[in-house]
Amino acid sequence: MLMVLFLICFVVPVASAEEDEWKISWDKNLKFSKTDGSTEIKLGGRIQQDFAVLAPSNGLKNKVPLNDDAGFGTEFRRVRIALAGKFVENVIFKTQYDFASKGNPVDDDTPGFKDVYIGVKGIPYFGTIKVGHMKEPLGQEMMQSSNDLTFMERGLSYMFVSDRNTGIRAENTAFDKNLTWQAGAFVPSGDKGYNPPRNDEFHLTARVTGTPIFEMDEKSAHIVHLGLGSTYQFGKNTLQRFAARPESDIAGKYINTGVFERGDRFTFGAEAGYVYDSFALQGEYMGTSLESSYLHGGYAEASYYLTGEHRNYNRNLGKFNNRVDPLDKKIGAWQVATRFSYLDANDNDIRGGTEKNVTAGVNWFYRKNLKISLNYVWADIAPGGDLNIVQARTQILF
Repeated sequence: MLMVLFLICFVVPVASAEEDEWKISWDKNLKFSKTDGSTEIKLGGRIQQDFAVLAPSNGLKNKVPLNDDAGFGTEFRRVRIALAGKFVENVIFKTQYDFASKGNPVDDDTPGFKDVYIGVKGIPYFGTIKVGHMKEPLGQEMMQSSNDLTFMERGLSYMFVSDRNTGIRAENTAFDKNLTWQAGAFVPSGDKGYNPPRNDEFHLTARVTGTPIFEMDEKSAHIVHLGLGSTYQFGKNTLQRFAARPESDIAGKYINTGVFERGDRFTFGAEAGYVYDSFALQGEYMGTSLESSYLHGGYAEASYYLTGEHRNYNRNLGKFNNRVDPLDKKIGAWQVATRFSYLDANDNDIRGGTEKNVTAGVNWFYRKNLKISLNYVWADIAPGGDLNIVQARTQILF
């Protein structure tokens, strides 16, 4: 609502005062722009509605307090409104808020800010510099938007990623965009954007990617992607908890180390991807090192477009994009995929559990901004047992 008021109060008066300089258009979202291209404001968002049927073994039914994860569940996975744009050609901004909530006092997933930053493009050597609340650059799936994932949820190794925090980030490309890098310094602030003065924890995070092979047009693609990333999190007597759901946000957090104190923490990630026309492979490994423990996980996935489309690639940020315009507007684009992932959260005095997942999925893109997904997840969780999940998502972007 505040964003709409902003548009009414700011953009419309300017547009009416200078009708020959402003235009209003729709290109999958509402756009206000100057005809000379110097200024642009976009209003957009997403809605993701999830449904799931969960069938846990007897050993798992009492593992998660207040949630035995048996039966049918549904939730708004994401309900976001975003306002983004640029001023005087090189000053950019974005503000995004997620209204979705589980409504569960046991869970810490509540409505909050996502990307909220101001940036400047075209800075020599540094490229673009952003200041605000944004993603820490670590991992392929982290840098991908949730709109663009192959499966409904990211792989198990996502547990080690800090997601969004408040800080400063620089990003640039080199060698004709065959190499990208992002680096930044952050303080943990969560989706409320708040870091108390007494908290002395801060993060240094960086990622570099390369495309030794890159050929892509509308009808074909041949891409090899490689990447490395790391984050060093400084902290003394920092409270830490690692917890993960079995690739379904409706399920409980079966992998759970509980809260413990730690000092500095180092996390390392390696990623690779391959696209040959409609076929694609992607994988990541991630490990985190504490004073006396090492926890790790990873995944490998394969996908194929039955209708002839191919995955896209963002050369500015070194990331894949599954959103496609269907070649046949009558039947849409159909993609099938499978993934194996694992997580080991046991080492020395940390006993968070281990998990192995096998996931199969089907995505139907009726249009680029309208997608329906169906996933089957089999999770082998120790200690406990196994869990079968059938889940679906309807997603619309605007």
